[in-house]
Amino acid sequence: MSELSVIEKNELDKCETVIQKGMLTFRQVGSALLTIRENKLYRTAFSTFDDYCQHRWQWTKQHAHRLIAASETIDALEENPAIDVLPKNERQTRPLRQLHVDDRAEAWQQALEENDNKPTEKDVQSVVDRRKPTIGMDGPADWYTPKKHIDLVTEVLGRIELDAASCAEANETVGATSYYAISEGRDGLREPWMGRVYLNPPYGRKVIQDWIEKAVEEFERGSAEQIIVCINNATDTQWFAELWNYSLCFVKGRIKFYGPHNKTDSPAHGTVFAYFGDNNDLFAEVFKALGPVLEYCGDGDRKLHLQE
Repeated sequence: MSELSVIEKNELDKCETVIQKGMLTFRQVGSALLTIRENKLYRTAFSTFDDYCQHRWQWTKQHAHRLIAASETIDALEENPAIDVLPKNERQTRPLRQLHVDDRAEAWQQALEENDNKPTEKDVQSVVDRRKPTIGMDGPADWYTPKKHIDLVTEVLGRIELDAASCAEANETVGATSYYAISEGRDGLREPWMGRVYLNPPYGRKVIQDWIEKAVEEFERGSAEQIIVCINNATDTQWFAELWNYSLCFVKGRIKFYGPHNKTDSPAHGTVFAYFGDNNDLFAEVFKALGPVLEYCGDGDRKLHLQE
C-alpha cells in the first residue's frame, strides 16, 4: 500500500473528525465517507473500504454505503431550486432511491406538500409507491424460474419486492411487487433497484457481466437490501469472479426452466444461486436442499453446507 501524502493525511483527519463527531448531519458523514472511499484514504491501515468501516467505526458496509447514498441524494435535491426543505435524516432518503434520479425531487416535493413539510420515512414511501410503476428487462423468453425455486427465494427474502429482469408471464410465478421488462419500457440495467430483489438475468455473454456488476453496485451502496441471483455456474468467467464474496448454492443436476409456451427445458450449464445480504446462515439452511452451499462468513471465510 502506498503511503498517504501530507495533503491526503490532512484530508483523512478532517473527514474522520466529521465522522467521529457524528452529531453533525448524516449528510456530512456520508460526504466524508465518500471522500475516504473515492480517494482510498484508508489504504495504509486497511485493504478495503469495507474493512475500514467495519474496524474503524464498527459499521456494516451496508450502513456506510447508505450514508453515502443519502448524502448524494441530498446533494441532488439541493440542486432543485423548488425545494426549500431537505430530508432531516437518512431514513427519509431511502425510499427516494427506489425512483429514477430524475424523479426523486418531484417525489420529495410531493411528500413535503402532503405532510406539512414534515414527512416521515413512511410518508415518503407512500409517495414513492404511488409514483413507482408496477411494470416489468426480459430474461430469455424460454427460461422462467420454476415455482419450487421461487418458493425458496421467498423463504429467504420474506417477500420479493422487485424482479429486476422479468416480464408479466414470469411474474405470475415470481409474485414480485414490481418488475422491470424491456418489452414494457423499463430496462433493469438502467433503473434503480430497491428492497428485496430477485434476478434471473439474460445469460448472453455480452450482457451477463453488466447484470452482475449492476447487482453488486446496487447492493454495495445499500439500495437493494437483499438480492438472490439465479445464474449459470460459469466459474471460469470474469463475471463469476465477482460472486465469490457472497454465499453460493451450486444446484445438483439441471433445473427445468419453463417458457411462454409452457415447454420445459434445461440449460447447457448447471445453475448457481448467489445471495447478497446479511442472512447468509438462513440462505445456507434453505438452499442446501438444492445442493452444496458455500456460506460467506466475512473476511474471506466460508463454511460448506451439504445436503443432509
